Amino acid sequence: MAIKVFPSANAVGGAGQKVLSEGNLAGWMMPGARNYVISGLEIPACVPGAAGQPVTMQVSAGAAVIAGHYVVADSPISLQLPAPIFGVQFCHIFLRLLRDGIGLVSTAQAHCVEVRGSDPPIPPSGDYIYLGNIHSTGTDYGYGSTVAPRTPWPNIADTLRPSGIYYATFFDSVDGLSTTGTVTPGEQHVALTTAATSGASATLRKKLPFTMQFDASKPYSIRMGTGYSSYNAITGYAGIGTPASKQFVGISYRDGYIYGCRGDGNNLVETEELSTSGSGNTTADQEICIEVAGGKIVWQVTNGDQREADTYLPTRPGDDALLYAEVTTTEAAAKTMWLSHWMVGRFA
Repeated sequence: MAIKVFPSANAVGGAGQKVLSEGNLAGWMMPGARNYVISGLEIPACVPGAAGQPVTMQVSAGAAVIAGHYVVADSPISLQLPAPIFGVQFCHIFLRLLRDGIGLVSTAQAHCVEVRGSDPPIPPSGDYIYLGNIHSTGTDYGYGSTVAPRTPWPNIADTLRPSGIYYATFFDSVDGLSTTGTVTPGEQHVALTTAATSGASATLRKKLPFTMQFDASKPYSIRMGTGYSSYNAITGYAGIGTPASKQFVGISYRDGYIYGCRGDGNNLVETEELSTSGSGNTTADQEICIEVAGGKIVWQVTNGDQREADTYLPTRPGDDALLYAEVTTTEAAAKTMWLSHWMVGRFA
C-alpha cells in the first residue's frame, strides 16, 4: 500500500519532488473547505477474526482532502484492530497526516482508537479525517459504518449521516420531553415554574436516543431564547448536558444576570456576565447563540456581550441530555423560566 500526499515535503523542494497533476490541482482548489472524502476510503461491513487475536482490517483505496492536502491511497490500507471481545467495543478509524521534524507533511496513516463502553473516542493529534467505526462481535468485527463527509461543504445530507445531529423545537408541546415541576407550553414559549417552596425546582430535558452518540470533538452550535420572572431568589441553567454531571455547555442564571457556563466532568465554571435576564414578565426575549469549535466556546447574547473560553470544555453531553433547562427558587415563592426556542446542530 502506498499513500501519496500533495503538497508534501517532497513537493516543496525536497527529494523526489512531485509533478503538479489534475488531481493535485483539484486539491488546491478547495480553500476554506472542510476535510472530506473524494472517493473510496470505506470501512468494510464485517472483518473475520478469532477470539483473543488481533484482526487485520482493510480500508478501501481512495482519495481525500485533509487540511488542504490531497491524499491518495492507490491500494487498500491495512490496519490492525485489537483482539475482539464480548461486550461493548468500538474501533474508531481515522486517516491522519504525518509530519516530519520541521512540521512538513510527509505522508498519511490510518489510525485506530479503541473505545469500550459508552465513552467518546479521543481523536489523534494533528490533522485528520474520521472515516467511521466498526463494532466487535466477540470473535469478528462487524456493523462497519462509513460516516466521513463526501462533499467539501456541509449540506442537508450531512444532517442525516450517523455522525451528524440536528434538533430544533419551538415547544408547541412538551410531549416526549422529561419534566419535573410545572411545565406549560404557550403560544410563544414554554414556562417552567417551581412550587412556592424554598429549594423547589422545575426542569425540562430531552435525551439522545440510545443508538446515537454526540461527538463533542467536532464543531457544534446551540441557539435558544430564554427569560426569567424575577431578579432575586432564583437560579437556573440551560444547555446540553447537565450541571450535576459537570459535562455541560450552556448558560447559568443568578441574581438577575446570565453567564456562560461549561464543565469538563470535573469542574463547572462560569464566564463573566453575558447579559441581564431581559425584561422578564412572561417573555423570553434573550436569544443566546453558542458555538463550540477548535477547542473554544463563544457565547453571544442579544443586547449583551460576547464571551470566549478555551478551558473546561465538555467531552460529551452529561446524562446524554441534548436539551436541559432548570429553574430553582431560594425562597418560598414560585419562580419561572421561559424558553421560546431551542436548536442544537452538529454536522458530520
